Amino acid sequence: MSRPIHLRRALRRATLVPTLAVLAIGVAAAMPAADRPPAVEQPAQRESVKAAADRTAEAIRPRRHPAAVAAEQAFFASLVHGAMPPQEALAPLLGAFASDPQDARTCLLLGAHYLRLASMSGDHDASAIADLMLAERFLLRAHELDPADARSQAFLAPVQLALASIERAGEARRAEVLAELDRAYREDPAFSSFVVAMIGYQSPRQSALFARGLEALRAVQSNGCEEGDATCANGPRWPHNVEGYLAFFADYELKAGNPERARLLLDEVARGDSFATWPYRDFVTRRLADFDADAQRFSDDDPANDPPTAVLVRGCAACHREGWAPNYHESVPHRPPACT
Repeated sequence: MSRPIHLRRALRRATLVPTLAVLAIGVAAAMPAADRPPAVEQPAQRESVKAAADRTAEAIRPRRHPAAVAAEQAFFASLVHGAMPPQEALAPLLGAFASDPQDARTCLLLGAHYLRLASMSGDHDASAIADLMLAERFLLRAHELDPADARSQAFLAPVQLALASIERAGEARRAEVLAELDRAYREDPAFSSFVVAMIGYQSPRQSALFARGLEALRAVQSNGCEEGDATCANGPRWPHNVEGYLAFFADYELKAGNPERARLLLDEVARGDSFATWPYRDFVTRRLADFDADAQRFSDDDPANDPPTAVLVRGCAACHREGWAPNYHESVPHRPPACT
């Protein structure tokens, strides 16, 4: 099996073109051949150009407002360590937006946070509607500010599908949302595959959406991901990406009627170095212990008796939560979550 992957993307750091190096090449190309410098630069010359380009890139790199940096820390302190309830992490995020409404990252985190709050609401809690509407607003703003970041479009899909259902918008609107998600998936398949699969998993097993979700997971598994792609491994802000992703993938295969594939994935999770510290490892140990019975429940025609799946029960915490920190998701019902 190729390198394990999860849906989560690290904080992107802008990669800027080494401006002075490009300018130097352009000037040299425009000079008469007799006046051009030697074709082979000395190492010291190359290093000087690189150093100048690095200094230029650093000088023009956008600086984030201190409030945005502090808000991001609060966001992940709540999500990863349970340092505060999600509702308390909202105030610094809104303060950061007030300080710099042009910060695409702040808008992305606000959208994801409001979606997290909506996912924690009960099925009959009207406050979830307001959370979903605010999630949509901030995610749309994040996409306006940074259209190259496909994560905002991926997160928008579950938000807009939920709003379309609430507003009884009809199949045309659902098709429009799913088309946008498909574009996000093509731009960033490693990250967006999880959102495609979350939507597919909750669709009827005979549906095209269910098949599409399984296809997305398998495609990322088969193709691997680029070197250094943070969605492929655990990290400080997503300490159990691998466990959450593969456990979900295994349940998807089991629900699709592929027990052999599912068992291989579960065994891989259980053998992982960080499995012993995953707070939700019981989902895997129970699945392995009751494998045949769970396979039967997944394969029948009653979705109501499907065994619980970690990412649906624990939401974003299934991949982001470190250790046995207070889990503010545990005592509330869940809607389909989205992770950051």
